[in-house]
Amino acid sequence: MLVRILVNFIYQFLYLFGILMLVCFLVGLLEKLFYRLCGRNAHKVCIALGFIGTPVHECGHALMCLLFGHKITEMVLFQPSSENGVLGYVTHSYDRRNVYQVVGNFFIAIGPVILGTGILVLMMFLLQRPVFDDIMYMIGSLTADPSFTPEGMLLFYVDIVAGTFRALFAVDRLMDPLWWLYLLISLSIAIHMGLSDADIKNGIVGLLAGMGVLFVLNIILVLIGGAVLDGFNAALQTASGWAFSFLSVSLLLSAAIVLITALLRGAARLISKR
Repeated sequence: MLVRILVNFIYQFLYLFGILMLVCFLVGLLEKLFYRLCGRNAHKVCIALGFIGTPVHECGHALMCLLFGHKITEMVLFQPSSENGVLGYVTHSYDRRNVYQVVGNFFIAIGPVILGTGILVLMMFLLQRPVFDDIMYMIGSLTADPSFTPEGMLLFYVDIVAGTFRALFAVDRLMDPLWWLYLLISLSIAIHMGLSDADIKNGIVGLLAGMGVLFVLNIILVLIGGAVLDGFNAALQTASGWAFSFLSVSLLLSAAIVLITALLRGAARLISKR
């Protein structure tokens, strides 16, 4: 029974927390790569894009603070002229004896990715309804398999990324001016969703608490066994699939922005050599 508890816990952790951590890491990596490609103009570009992106980033933290009962003590949405280079921040306090609030630290840390993705999806609905409909159809066609296996898990997420990519970057989309407008607006949001060192540090406390809660819950479910455990696993996988499909929008848009920036920089270098 102990082996079953550990196996279920590992997969449940990956579906619930792991996929969020992976997307946050990749988005942050793409953000750093984007600014590296900007070279000496990185700070100016950061401030220019931060006019929209930074308030969204900080509002993501603030929203999760409210959802998890934290008290917001100070909030700055955008300060381009700050001496320390910090464009915005949210400070908050909470009851360290309250497990719900402690776990909330994890979601507060990744709040910018959650809210930023939500705004990108809403903009997609308003500006690119066919893309939104295609992604929704793709998600609905995926079937969750409650029997956890590494192969099944990998294929599940690969199918999601592939389906989201096909919907976002179909050839007919590239001919649509509104698609490019959507990409341009998304630039300032997606490229500011990366987490700071302070975000990561604060999120670790919540992550550890969340792991503890999940482990206890898993013990209870394994003891109950049968259809209840299978139903929970299937529901968790389905929810993870929906979340990841929307998060993939942020991930793929960030990757597209980095690729376009790299191509423009390469073209500029070729022109300068002539």
